[in-house]
Amino acid sequence: MKRVLFLILASFAAVTSFAADNLYLGDVTVAQGKSALVAINMTSEEKSYRGFQFMLTLPEGFEATEVVKADRTPDGFTLEVRKQSTIGKFQVLVYNTSGMSFNGTEGAVAYINITAAASTALGEYQGSIADVTMSTDQSFYFDESSFKITVTDKVVLDEVSAAPPVATEGPVDILVKRSIKANQWSTLCLPFDMTKAQVEEVFGSDVKIAFFDKESKPVTVTGNPVESIEVEFTSYDFASMDGMLYGCSPYLIRTSKDISEFEVTSEIYIDEEYLTVEYSAGSRPKKTYGFYGKLAAGTVIPENGLFLSGNEFWYSTGKTVMKGFRGYFQFTDVVPKSSSAKVTFNVDGEATSIDGMNIKYAVDGVYDLSGRKIQLKDGNLNKLQKGVYIIDGKKVTIK
Repeated sequence: MKRVLFLILASFAAVTSFAADNLYLGDVTVAQGKSALVAINMTSEEKSYRGFQFMLTLPEGFEATEVVKADRTPDGFTLEVRKQSTIGKFQVLVYNTSGMSFNGTEGAVAYINITAAASTALGEYQGSIADVTMSTDQSFYFDESSFKITVTDKVVLDEVSAAPPVATEGPVDILVKRSIKANQWSTLCLPFDMTKAQVEEVFGSDVKIAFFDKESKPVTVTGNPVESIEVEFTSYDFASMDGMLYGCSPYLIRTSKDISEFEVTSEIYIDEEYLTVEYSAGSRPKKTYGFYGKLAAGTVIPENGLFLSGNEFWYSTGKTVMKGFRGYFQFTDVVPKSSSAKVTFNVDGEATSIDGMNIKYAVDGVYDLSGRKIQLKDGNLNKLQKGVYIIDGKKVTIK
């Protein structure tokens, strides 16, 4: 069977050596007795790939249980992990038999779910991949590369996990894998409370946080048809909020440093109530506009929903998939999707540094002139290289 799959992936004319950094596994942190997702990353921007396979080696005490899709993985691909007779060896395959492909731009193309045994000692371990085959019009091979596995006794919350957090029986230390770009407004929704001291320790003393005050007049619409929408946020005042940033409430946040993960220790609880209630801020009877926070990855932002990407607003077509611990905005009854109304987000009455702009639409159907579908993160056209594309059925030149 392995030979058959090799032919599926590699039935092309030539074999070429390929640089080892074109496919690699990201480092991962996993709690004892728990599972975590290891990102399969790609860096090439020059080719579209029909699939890939490799051998994964894990140290004793770890198992690879499944391969799961990333946002960029097209429908129709088969994702498999096969345990080998040799201890610690697993064959990982992502392939299709219909000629489909995905592009090799930077980012995760799939994830491997690994589990650490409860008896696995705390510390750092090394895993590796080898015998990598990546298939395009040719088949490319490259040698072994390694990645780091850190075993912790903390509760790990990962933005790429579709599994919701679970309640804790008492105070725990938490590691949150949530990326935030410096000097840009982002959205944040966490399943636990944080003190002001904890917030400043994690995000910096100059962190800016704002919330959607549903008791005020949060949305102002001008013109008929609509010409502009102003959304009002209020700076978070810890003094008036019992010195706490409350869990499962969505916020805007701006930090002066890049963050990929952070730890929160000392008297942290994940309360059952936070995990069973649909939390939102700003929605009112007979109104659907609001700011909605989500804890797990995989939420499809509804059509007409606005999300932040690259410090700009994008309008979801109903197919944009959100990572965990974020929020999105929805003003369905305020402005129709076809409107070019300018959207401004204010904090304390002043426009934020988020680009004031006409709403941009996250597109779904992007193809090159050969008819191959191009996968875009969040449908963001700014990620495309210069060239001519077919976008939603129309020829578009990206300059």
